Amino acid sequence: DMPVEGSILTQGAVTAVIERTIITSGDLTANTAAGYFVISAVVGGPFTAAAATLLGGTVTLSAAEQQITILPGGEYNFSIGNFSAQESTRRIYGADGVNDYFEFDGEIYVPIVVPGATVKPSFTQVHANHMFLGISASLIHSALGNPYNFEVINGAGEIGTGGRITGVLIQPGNQGTQALMVFARNSTWILYGSSAADWNFVNYNVGIGAWEGTVQNLFDAFALDDRGVTMMS
Repeated sequence: DMPVEGSILTQGAVTAVIERTIITSGDLTANTAAGYFVISAVVGGPFTAAAATLLGGTVTLSAAEQQITILPGGEYNFSIGNFSAQESTRRIYGADGVNDYFEFDGEIYVPIVVPGATVKPSFTQVHANHMFLGISASLIHSALGNPYNFEVINGAGEIGTGGRITGVLIQPGNQGTQALMVFARNSTWILYGSSAADWNFVNYNVGIGAWEGTVQNLFDAFALDDRGVTMMS
């Protein structure tokens, strides 16, 4: 089973509170799951690369715990989402182009690693029950309903744009027409669909894009381009 948040991780005399469990690959039921914990209140010294116990079973730790650090120099973009439909699970997701993208609930900061990515995400957007990330010229999305997992086998994927992404913006719509607008400096695309089973990535406008940090939804989608302020309709 998924380790319970708030339960105690124990290794000999060392204990800590499990705040989040991030599974990056494998399957819990098959005992192949791999990932990491976000922990707090470490008591008794550092953990080591060995077995540890927790409520419901045993895990193998690969190394001692590491302090979460945030490098300076990033430019933050945020998105608010709720992947569990509970009042307590509404959280902020953010990216800054310098650090791993993250989840924050006002107390617990969770860095989330995108396996294989050599560039840090610059944009986050919760859309169609996926987490979308702008990483250079790629639009990366998580598994359905899971902002922690980026395995293709679970429905995650990557869409190439051909231009460095400068903004992402959800467009008004309903279940049949939900759309995500994706901007580069000189092009604009729209992603239609609800999952990897039916994504349709359409080039909306060649030659018109957006300066980074300028896209906004007012009564319509607006962006600042070389021509000035552009209303996308």
